[in-house]
Amino acid sequence: MNMCSTKFDSLIAEFPYEADAVSRLANLVDVEKSTHIREYTPARMYHLIQPSNFRVLIQMLTSATELGLLKKVVRVMSPTSKLAGIAEFDSALEIPLTLFDVRTGLDVEVTTDQIRLIYQILPDRECSHA
Repeated sequence: MNMCSTKFDSLIAEFPYEADAVSRLANLVDVEKSTHIREYTPARMYHLIQPSNFRVLIQMLTSATELGLLKKVVRVMSPTSKLAGIAEFDSALEIPLTLFDVRTGLDVEVTTDQIRLIYQILPDRECSHA
């Protein structure tokens, strides 16, 4: 049995009433084995995984992140382009009050509407690190 399967088994043990949702998450991670990073917002993950509620989704994603199955990124978006990030952090607590935006050449004040929570599925990730 590979380490990824073992980690998903532990998620099913942690969320036995959400076994179908954990299975959908496992399929998503398995399908996403590719050469580039795949990114999903919590809302998109909710749609794809279909847990019983949003709170359970966050609990599942937190556990999957702690197991090394996903990576959580807090991204600050450029105020001039909603598609471009200025910087990424492991936690929202790490975000400074201002950041330099290379697109404008200016320091910008970070506002809450610029902050995005992203879950990443990394290419060639090692499921064995926790």
